[in-house]
Amino acid sequence: MKTDLFVKLSFKPGLRTSDARYRFSVFRMNSYGLDRVYQLCVSRASKRETDAHRKPHEHLGSLRSVGSAAWQKWGYEEVLARFCAQTKIVFMPAPRQKAYF
Repeated sequence: MKTDLFVKLSFKPGLRTSDARYRFSVFRMNSYGLDRVYQLCVSRASKRETDAHRKPHEHLGSLRSVGSAAWQKWGYEEVLARFCAQTKIVFMPAPRQKAYF
């Protein structure tokens, strides 16, 4: 069934640390481009984040809601589970581990 939805799973590893940035998104395709429907942004940093936009958060359309501080400790599996629960998307088969993005 055609839904005009586009899913993008983005992972950016830290170069020399265990830092990681996950940005999992759902967009709706329109004739003029893509509209963000939902986005989950989680950064795992070895030092405390002071920039509000780099702290874990979710977007529902244009609305932004701050996530829990506990999200900063999440790995790939936890981020993917939250994304799937919020969007009701089931991947068959599940996307491979972050190293294979």
